[in-house]
Amino acid sequence: MDLRRPLIDKKLIWAIRQCATGEGRVQVTYRAQQDMLRLDMTLKGVCEAIVDWIDGGREIIQDVSGHDRHAGKLFYIMSPEIDGEKRYIKVRIDEESDTVFLMIVVSAHEYEE
Repeated sequence: MDLRRPLIDKKLIWAIRQCATGEGRVQVTYRAQQDMLRLDMTLKGVCEAIVDWIDGGREIIQDVSGHDRHAGKLFYIMSPEIDGEKRYIKVRIDEESDTVFLMIVVSAHEYEE
């Protein structure tokens, strides 16, 4: 069963953007960090691409993880260009309060169709 669907929750879109602009907290998983190093991407570049994606009105896809470690957690997927290459970016948002969020970059790698 495919649980992917467009993200329409404006508060979550705002939270992703706030974190990516540095107004929220951002963490990177080990896996994403390794992918970013391999592809010579920086966290700043990933965050700028996320902001550009959102500001451009591009669709963010919401998905539910089926992996044991993250089972049932919501993820948000974007496919921005970074340094001229289409990339696959997946983030998770943890709400720490009504106005403070933590964005976790879970994946940042080559885009695969």
